[in-house]
Amino acid sequence: MNKRVIHTIVDHHALQYPEGIAIVDADESLLTYAGLKEKSDNCAFLLQHHNIGKNKVVAVFLPEGIGYITAILGVNKSGNIFMPLVPGYPVERLRYLLSTVKPEALLTNKEYLKEAWSLLSGTDAQGNCVVLDIDTVVPQMPLPDVDGEDSNYLIYTSGSTGDPKTIEGVHKSLSHFLHWEMTEFKLDRGVNTALLAPVSFDVSFRDIFIPLLCGGTLHIPERSVKADPSALLEWIGARQITMLHMVPSIFRLLIKVLDADPARRSLMSAVRNILLAGEPLFYRDVINWRAINGEGTNLVNLYGPSETTLAKIYHRIATTELNSEAEIVPLGFPLPNTIVLILNDDNQICQIGEIGEICIKTPFRSKGYYNDSALTAVKFCQNPLHKDFEDIIYRTGDLGKYGPERNILIVGRKDNQVKIRGNRVELAEVEKVIGSFPSVTQVIVIPHQSENGDIVLSAYYTAAREVDRNALREHISNFLPEYMHPSYYMHLDAFPLNINGKVNRNALPAPEDLLYEQLEFTPPSNKDEVFLCGIFSQVLGLQKVGVNNSFFELGGHSLNAVKVISRIYKETNRHVSLKFFLEHPTVRLLAEKMPGISVSAFEHIPLAETAALYPVSHSQKRLLVLDQVVNELTAYNMVTACFFSATLDVGAFKQAFDGVIARHEVFRTRFVFTEGTFWQCITAEQAVLMVDLENKGNLSPDQCLAHEHHHSFNLYQDVLVRARLIRQQDGRYFFVLNIHHILSDGWSMNVFTKELLALYNAYRKKLPDTLPPMKIQYKDYAVWQLARLAAGELDMHKAYWHGVMQPAPSALLLPVDMERTGIPGFEGEVHTAYIRQERANALRKIAMDNKMGLFPVLLSLIKVLLYVKSGSNDIAVGVPVAGRNHPDLEDQIGFYLNNVLLRTSIKRDISFSILLKQVHDNVIQALDHQDYPFDKLVEELSGALDQSVHTPFYSVLVVMNNDGLNISNENLASFRNELGLELYDVPAKVSKLDLTFFIMEEQEHIRIDLEYNAKLFKPATIKQYAEELDSLAQQVIENPLITLSDLSWTLSAGKKNAALESKINLISEDF
Repeated sequence: MNKRVIHTIVDHHALQYPEGIAIVDADESLLTYAGLKEKSDNCAFLLQHHNIGKNKVVAVFLPEGIGYITAILGVNKSGNIFMPLVPGYPVERLRYLLSTVKPEALLTNKEYLKEAWSLLSGTDAQGNCVVLDIDTVVPQMPLPDVDGEDSNYLIYTSGSTGDPKTIEGVHKSLSHFLHWEMTEFKLDRGVNTALLAPVSFDVSFRDIFIPLLCGGTLHIPERSVKADPSALLEWIGARQITMLHMVPSIFRLLIKVLDADPARRSLMSAVRNILLAGEPLFYRDVINWRAINGEGTNLVNLYGPSETTLAKIYHRIATTELNSEAEIVPLGFPLPNTIVLILNDDNQICQIGEIGEICIKTPFRSKGYYNDSALTAVKFCQNPLHKDFEDIIYRTGDLGKYGPERNILIVGRKDNQVKIRGNRVELAEVEKVIGSFPSVTQVIVIPHQSENGDIVLSAYYTAAREVDRNALREHISNFLPEYMHPSYYMHLDAFPLNINGKVNRNALPAPEDLLYEQLEFTPPSNKDEVFLCGIFSQVLGLQKVGVNNSFFELGGHSLNAVKVISRIYKETNRHVSLKFFLEHPTVRLLAEKMPGISVSAFEHIPLAETAALYPVSHSQKRLLVLDQVVNELTAYNMVTACFFSATLDVGAFKQAFDGVIARHEVFRTRFVFTEGTFWQCITAEQAVLMVDLENKGNLSPDQCLAHEHHHSFNLYQDVLVRARLIRQQDGRYFFVLNIHHILSDGWSMNVFTKELLALYNAYRKKLPDTLPPMKIQYKDYAVWQLARLAAGELDMHKAYWHGVMQPAPSALLLPVDMERTGIPGFEGEVHTAYIRQERANALRKIAMDNKMGLFPVLLSLIKVLLYVKSGSNDIAVGVPVAGRNHPDLEDQIGFYLNNVLLRTSIKRDISFSILLKQVHDNVIQALDHQDYPFDKLVEELSGALDQSVHTPFYSVLVVMNNDGLNISNENLASFRNELGLELYDVPAKVSKLDLTFFIMEEQEHIRIDLEYNAKLFKPATIKQYAEELDSLAQQVIENPLITLSDLSWTLSAGKKNAALESKINLISEDF
C-alpha cells in the first residue's frame, strides 16, 4: 500500500473488509469493496490487453455511477491518466477536448458505445483512439507500479483565450488533501458522503475518494434529486449522509427549504460536517443555518484553485463568530505543507489590510497545464521574493488581503473570471461561443450578483441583423455546459467605450429582467405618470419604468437627473430644481407634486444678430487670459488618436470630417483682442483634414502624437483644429485630431463622433445627409449667456455663490516634495489606484442607505484626506459640470464646461455620517446653481480680470466618470464595428492643477486616477495618498459614525512578516 496512491489504499480496504459497502448507486444497487476491486482490476487489465502503456490518457465516457468510479480506479491502476467526458455535456465542447488531448483509449459501456463513436468521428483523436466496453472481461495481466509523482487525471477549467484549459493532476497531491481532510475531521469507516459535484471537475474527488479512503460509503443521487433542493434534503435524510461538500449556492437552497418547514431539520441530523467552497460564503448563510439547525454541524470554508489540487486554505467557522450578515467568511489559514503569499504590485508581501494577489506555494500542486508549457510557466513561476533557488508559486489571479491575525480574506478577481455554483467560468470562453453565432459581430458577457449572492451572466451583443434568441440559446447549448449559459441577453446597436477605446462595462445598461427581479414593477396609472415614465425611459435607456422605483435605483445619477429636469421643463414649462427632484425621485412622487409646480414659459435660445465680431463666453475668456500669461501654452490641447482598418473609404471620411467642421461655426472661429476686450470671429468654410497616403515624412504614431501635444496654437491667427490621416505600411490608417479646448469639451466630442459616423455612412453609401439643420451656434450661446447676466436672470445664482464665497477661500496648500517656485507649470503624472469590489460595494451601500449617489460618499472621503494633509478646516475643491442645462445645448459642440466650487468646513469632532450629509447637501445646492459662470464669479471676487495661472480658490479638482465630461463616447463603438477602430493611447502628462481625482466605476471596482503636478509631488507621495484614502474608506465602512478625531492614519496595521519570508523554503513534502 502506497499512502500517496489512492487506489492502493482502496485495494487494502478490499482485503480488510471485502463485504463492506463501498458505493450505493442512484438506483440503490450496492457495490462492496471486493466488487470494486474486481471491477477496477478488470478495467486495468482491459487497457493492458489493448497495449495502452503507462502514462497515457484514457477518456471515460460514462454517467456518474458505479461504472464511472470503477473506471477511474482502473485507469489509475493501469498507470494511466483518466479524462472525464460526461454524457449530456455540449457535444462540441466534448469534441474539442478529444481533439486537443487526443486520448489513446475511450472507456464506455454498451449503452453509450454508439454515442462515443459519434463523438470521436471527425476529431483529431479519431485515428489513434480505441473505444472499449468497460464490461468486457479479459484475462488478468501484470499491472505497472504507480508512484506518487505519476499523473492521474486531466480536468478542465474555463480559459481566458475562449477555450478550456486542461489541468494535469498528480497522485501525491490528491492524496495529500484527502489525508488532511480525513485527519482534520477524524473520519472513519462510518463516513457517508454524497456525490453532489459534477464529475467533470476535481471537486468531485472529495465526494468520491473521502469515503473510499476511510473505508466508508459513497452515495450517488439521481441528477433529478440534485436539481431539486427539497428532494435532495429527503435523500440526505434517507441515506444518513454524514459529510457534505457543496457550493454556498446549494447550501442556501437547502436552508430555504428548511426555513419553509423547520420540522424537516431532522433529515440533516446525521450530518456532522459541511465543507463549502467554490463561491463566497456569507455570514448570513451561517447565521441562517444555525438558526434552524443549531451548532451541532461543523461548517468549514475552503479555498483552492484546481491548479493547486482541491483546497489549500480552510476556515472552521467558530460558534462564537459574530459578524455582519453581509460580510464574507474569511478563507482562513493554509493547510499543512502550504504557504500562501499575498503579493502587491511591487511583488512584495502585503501588509495587513493591503490588497494583493493570492499566490500559493506547495509541493502538492498539479503539474500545470497539459501540453502547454508556456502557460504553465506563466502561472507557475519563480517566487519573486528571492532568486536563490527554484521556488515555484502559483499565481491564482484572485485578490485577497491579510486580516489582523494574518488569516486570509478574499476580495475579488484580477481578470474576467467568475465562479458560478462553484465552477470557474472565463467570460472570454462564453463570449467566444456567442460570437461564433451567425450575424453576431461583438459580444460582452458581464456577471451580476443577485441579492442572495448568486452570480448570473448577462450577454450583450451587436449583430448585423436580428438574432433569433432561441436559436442562439440552442447554439450555446452545443458548446457550453448549463452553468455557463447567460441568464439575460441584450442586443445593442453599439458598445459604449471609455477614453482608451475599451468597452466601458460600467456604462452597459442593466438588464431590465434582472433589474425588476430585484425591484417591484408598478405600471403608470394616469397621464402624468405615463409622461414621466416616458422621460425616465428615454434618459435611462430602459424599456419600462415602475412608478415606485427610485431614479437612482434604476441607474440614474446627477447628470441624468439634470436631463430629466431639462426635458420636463421643455415639455411642461415647469422648472423642477435638482434638490426637489432628489427629494421626489420616483415617477409617482413627482407626478403627485407636478400640479403644484409653478409654470414659466419655455424659451429656445435666440439667434444672435449678424455681426463681424461676437462676444466670447466666460469659459473662453478664462483660457484667453491664461494664453496671455503663459507662453507656448499646450496644456489645453485635446489630442485624440486612433487606427482605422485598411477598408476605410478615405474620400467619404474626408467629406464627412469637412461636413462636421462646416456644420459647427465654433471650429471656424478665431479670436480678436481689441481695446481690452476679447471677441470671436467666424471665418469662411475651410479644409482642416490633411491626408497623407504615402506618409511622406515617415512619421511614426508616437512622433505624430508628440508633435501635436507640443504644438502651441495661436488663438488669434491659427485654425484651432488640426487633423491628419496617414496610411501605414500595414495598410491601416492612423488618424490624429488636435482641438484646442477653447472650442470644445468632452461632451462635444460625443456629438462630434456621432455626426462624423452618420455623415461617413451617408457619403460612403451615396445617400443624402440626414443630420438635422443646426438651430443655434456657439456664438448664439455666448450672446445669450451675457444677455441673461445683464438682465439679472442669474442673480439668484450669483447671490448664492457670493454667499458661499464669503469670506473667499484660499486654494489648499498641500505639503509638497519640491519647493513652489515662480509660475507653476503643467507637467503632470498619473497614479492609478483601485477600491476593490468588497469595499466598493460597501461604499455603494452607504450611498443607498443615505439616499444619495456614490459621488458624495467618495467626495467626503477625499475631503477628509485633504483636511488631514493640508491642516486646514476650510476644504474647497473644484468640480466640473457639463454646463448644458438648457435642452437646446444637448447636441451642440463648444466649450460649455463650467466648474463649481464645493466648500466644506470640517471639525475634528464631527462624525463622518454628519459630514456626508453636509457634503451631499452642498453638492445638490451647487448643482442647482451651476448656471452661473465660475470665471465670472472669480472676476467679481477678485475685483478685476484674474490673471493667475490657476484659480485662486482651489488647487484640487474632483471629477466623476458619469458626468458626461470624458472625451470618449459610446458612438465610437460603431466606428469599431464598421472601421476596425483601435484607439491609440495618448499619454499627455499634463496636470492643470496641483492634484485632480478622476473617479471611474469599472464593473464592481472603483478606479481613481490621481493626476498630479510632477514639479510638486514625488510618485511615492501620491501613492501614499491613494493608500490612505483606501484605508480611510475601510474605517468608514466599519463605522460610518466614526468621528474624524478617531480615524487612524497609520497606513496598515502590520509590517511585512519577516518570519513568513524566512519560511519560503521550509515546506515538508511528508504527510
